[in-house]
Amino acid sequence: MKLESLLVFSVFVCFSVAMTVAPKKKSTEKNKRRFQAVLPAKCKDICEDTKTRYPTKKIQKLIKRKKYLTLFNNKGPLLEPASQPAPFNVLKEQELESENLCRTRTVNMFPKAALNLVTGEPALIVNVPSYQQNLIYETCVDGDGKCVDKESRPYGFQTACKQKYNKVRLVSINSEGKLEHGKFFVPSTCVCSSYTFKR
Repeated sequence: MKLESLLVFSVFVCFSVAMTVAPKKKSTEKNKRRFQAVLPAKCKDICEDTKTRYPTKKIQKLIKRKKYLTLFNNKGPLLEPASQPAPFNVLKEQELESENLCRTRTVNMFPKAALNLVTGEPALIVNVPSYQQNLIYETCVDGDGKCVDKESRPYGFQTACKQKYNKVRLVSINSEGKLEHGKFFVPSTCVCSSYTFKR
């Protein structure tokens, strides 16, 4: 009789432990889904909206926590070139007259999602009333279309407009619901490039 009671008690304890552990696992998975960004089909790199619900209230609560204060001091470079430009002689502004040979469009946005360069996964960008991150950049109107001034290109060369990018450091929220600095590709400007014909 004592053995039967012991077995029943053991089963009850194991069942109770399983019941207390299981909800935590479900809660963790649910929490990860809550902070998982899904980019809209029309958006390739950085987006003003997400397909998933943007957790504004949760992000505002995270911002108020003291352990995240250092993230908002903006120490270190927020912007760095995607590729280092070749050195050139600096000309005085009044001596330099330039005209963009590509049709461009200026974009002014407060992004809410983008592709994280480190993880390779979409991430939520912090953009709430109490903390906003504004991006202003130029995009090519005609994609990889030809440059506007066709007469200026050298013989044997073809021209095309190319989108340039910068690496930008933005405060984002990871899949575990923690704030962090993430690096993202952000369009910078559209430039006219030339290349030789293939023979």
